[in-house]
Amino acid sequence: MINTKLHVNDSYFALNDGLFSKDYQTKSFETNGYYAYDDFYEFAMKIGVLETRALRILEFFRENHEMTHILLERSFLNDSTKKEYVNCHLDRLKALNYSYSKRI
Repeated sequence: MINTKLHVNDSYFALNDGLFSKDYQTKSFETNGYYAYDDFYEFAMKIGVLETRALRILEFFRENHEMTHILLERSFLNDSTKKEYVNCHLDRLKALNYSYSKRI
């Protein structure tokens, strides 16, 4: 199993006890048990980001950027940790590219 707590003491994307209040969950999270596109879209709306801007930001983060992999490969992490980071990154990309409400 991949350690998902590499930098923050939160399961995914620092939403627990951070960006959403303790008792709040989107329908997507309630159904699937993980944070996905709908959670970030809804968070952007809650903090007042214009919808067109939020969509552009989310679109950028939904892409698997080559530079992410280049930076990881050039890092001083050992090979096992690099692999763990890549797998974690790809898992989160997959989640961010899923929309329960079919927004994307």
